[in-house]
Amino acid sequence: MILIQNIDKNVEPGGIFALGNFDGIHLGHKEIIENVKKLAKENKSYAGVIVFEPHPRKLFMKDTNNFYLSEIKTKKYLLENLGLDSCIVLEFNEKLAKQDPEEFVEEIVFKKIKPSHLIVGYDFRFGNKRSGNSDDLLRLCSKYNISVSIVDKQLKDGTVLSSSIVRDLIKEGDFEKAELLLCVASHITSFSLPDFILSIFSFSLAVFCFWDDLLSVF
Repeated sequence: MILIQNIDKNVEPGGIFALGNFDGIHLGHKEIIENVKKLAKENKSYAGVIVFEPHPRKLFMKDTNNFYLSEIKTKKYLLENLGLDSCIVLEFNEKLAKQDPEEFVEEIVFKKIKPSHLIVGYDFRFGNKRSGNSDDLLRLCSKYNISVSIVDKQLKDGTVLSSSIVRDLIKEGDFEKAELLLCVASHITSFSLPDFILSIFSFSLAVFCFWDDLLSVF
């Protein structure tokens, strides 16, 4: 998988991209990515993902110790193992945070990434103060002949698949249920709680991750 961290350099136009934070790759994320891969194959294009780093909340929250589910190295590895061809990392800074939805679509999506199709979750938000939603993305991208698909809410045994739900389950100590929602079991690399740090390196991720990558999160 090609990692692109500078979108001012050439990005091959016409790709099919998922767009979102993708923190703690769960089964809902996997559904979005499977849609990307399927559409890319049908259109003889390439499958990619666009992520924000750091997570937008890090810019606005003083303490994010008990927020992250997977840091960027783990996220990159998991996305690559889901069969994606490309990963664009957008630096989320104050300039990007202040862009309104129209500016983000025109300046970032259309002029620099040039996708043919974007796929997002039903609850996707973007733009200054999270003012844009998935419907806004669809409307704005249509001006530039960029198609947008919106993936509906995904459930697992009646539980909504979301990073927020996984975080809540971990805080409650329900690791077994949290694991069931994750795409790869127990890949949470460092999740801080008020009195201690949970560091989970077991199960399937430990089989195929390099130890230096795993230990680098400390």
